[in-house]
Amino acid sequence: MGSGKRKKKKLARQRNNAGGKYVPPLVATADDKKVPVSATQDASYKNELVRWTAREIDEVPGDGDGRRWDLSANETVELLKFLDDLTKKTWAECENEGAQGHRRNHDHAINELSKAAQNRLRQLDQNEERVFRFRLSGACRLWGFRSGSLFRVLWYDPEHKVYPVEKRHT
Repeated sequence: MGSGKRKKKKLARQRNNAGGKYVPPLVATADDKKVPVSATQDASYKNELVRWTAREIDEVPGDGDGRRWDLSANETVELLKFLDDLTKKTWAECENEGAQGHRRNHDHAINELSKAAQNRLRQLDQNEERVFRFRLSGACRLWGFRSGSLFRVLWYDPEHKVYPVEKRHT
């Protein structure tokens, strides 16, 4: 075997072992350019029933920002009934509930929350960009993350302090 041929084989082996095999880029044809709607719009969850999990509950009470889990018996019953009713609705139904032009249940950007809530999310090392909240009653909110049709419960906020708003009509 000649020296040149040996060097070419060695170089080929090195290329193969240096981060995987080379795969040439796929050249798209006109037929390949169609992108399914589901790939551009993540709305497939909207027609699914809401599911929820309590595995990611933040048990550390808030530092004056309303987050807490020391629920009274009445609050516990109210929350469990709410979660039971929730599983009978689709996400579209939940997101469309509202009155006077305001939606009861919707998401928020993390930077819209109180500074204490934002700091707590950083401590929890949550990499989510948005948080979802359900309005239970009056000022009471249930916060968490939506992953597909799954709602991952995070905080119980009976005083509406995680996302404080100015009182209207006062």
